[in-house]
Amino acid sequence: MKRCIALLTAVCMMAALTGCAGKSPEPEAAQAEKVTLQYMTLADGKILESERHIIENYMEKNPGVMVEITSIPALDTFITTLKAKFAAGEEPDLYMFQAGTRVREFAQAGLLKDITDEPYMEFVHDKDKPFNALNGKIYGVPMRYEYTGLFVNREVLAKYPGIEIPTNFQELMAACQGLREQGLENPMILAGKSINNVAQFDFQYLACVISYQNPDYYEQMLDGELKFTDDTFRKMFDKYGQMKSYVADDALGVDDDEAIKRFIRGEGAFWVAHGSEISRMRELGGEEFDVVMVPTVLQDEDEERTFNCGQALALSVVESSEHQDEVRALVTEFLQPESSNIMAVEGKVMPAAVGAEKLPDSCLEPCREWFDSDKKRDHADLIWVPGIKDVMKEITQKWYMGDSIDSVLNEWDAQHQRLLEANPDFIKNFERK
Repeated sequence: MKRCIALLTAVCMMAALTGCAGKSPEPEAAQAEKVTLQYMTLADGKILESERHIIENYMEKNPGVMVEITSIPALDTFITTLKAKFAAGEEPDLYMFQAGTRVREFAQAGLLKDITDEPYMEFVHDKDKPFNALNGKIYGVPMRYEYTGLFVNREVLAKYPGIEIPTNFQELMAACQGLREQGLENPMILAGKSINNVAQFDFQYLACVISYQNPDYYEQMLDGELKFTDDTFRKMFDKYGQMKSYVADDALGVDDDEAIKRFIRGEGAFWVAHGSEISRMRELGGEEFDVVMVPTVLQDEDEERTFNCGQALALSVVESSEHQDEVRALVTEFLQPESSNIMAVEGKVMPAAVGAEKLPDSCLEPCREWFDSDKKRDHADLIWVPGIKDVMKEITQKWYMGDSIDSVLNEWDAQHQRLLEANPDFIKNFERK
């Protein structure tokens, strides 16, 4: 494994809870009565530290419980390890992993606890509950939103008269043309070496245009009424091609860090990207860098504008846990407003619980009113059959490198059919509206 599994234990908390030097140690009998919870998480770095802070708060309130944290910050490694633990009877008591399809996958296998009527569900927004449901029962607690949009370097715009922050796709293209005519040759930034950033246009368009216009599009794909070769997806690449004309010719050699540096230096004014880029942007540009992120502007009409902000990670409670009361209390701790603020301020992520107040960064102020609005759109790919998202990234990079639209769409659709045939239970268990 490129990234090793880091096991972070809370032994230091026992010292704090048993007192300072000079006090008698806790009797062995009392130590033996402590409950130990096993918690697995996809988090690392600042996010992991914020989760650990929340868990430390929980243990201070519950001195009879220790929580051992296993951090596995790689998707493939996490899912492989989790499945191996279940197979060996060493599963955690609860874990934080991808929301949506992955939650339903383990629920279908009978491995997760039905949490539909748990008291802590009052801290979950009603509109977020169905995303982690199977057959009308809920198996995941949404913990974090991930969001995407258009980054705007306001320092650049201040130098070019008459250029405003766009609110739709036509305005974005007009702003790019206006900047080019005033001397900024390549106003769009792109990290072409990063398959995730190359596909970011797709992610935002799928969520905010295709899924908005046709919420049932994926059901139609499963029923054979719609394919990835249809005009719906062809139009996405046509629009992407328009935006591509304002990107530097050497973009395919640009990684995320170089893209951020170019953006900060003012070599471009706009960047279609994921909100996770903000932390690195602040590291390189500082708090004084005048940047904002606005909701996606890939739609044609202002009244159809939506915000791609959906559940990314959810807490799942394992059915076989022998410590359901302690787990219930820990989930409740994660959902408290204090914990949400810890996640935002220390972890620099957007919490999903009711009562969350803090934003991870000031550049998100234009999005504040959108975070809890009916214009928020889930990530379109998180309901797809596992594996097809990676195919989308691959075929988009091939298209960007010069493959024809017909070629990449045919490959996308063929791989989709292959994955569906290999996973017949997916269609059967798909949660239909």
